[in-house]
Amino acid sequence: MSSDVSCTFFVLAEYIRECISGTKDNYRGRRSWTKSNITCQAWSDNNINEHT
Repeated sequence: MSSDVSCTFFVLAEYIRECISGTKDNYRGRRSWTKSNITCQAWSDNNINEHT
């Protein structure tokens, strides 16, 4: 069971890293979604997304 938890944590960390690399002032990414086709939160969105 613990190996499943570690795997889930790693996937979550990759998802977050893809979305938050850079800032709204200097971000030059070429996409707004992750490899898993999850949409990244828009810079203009003031609500915090839950990462579950």
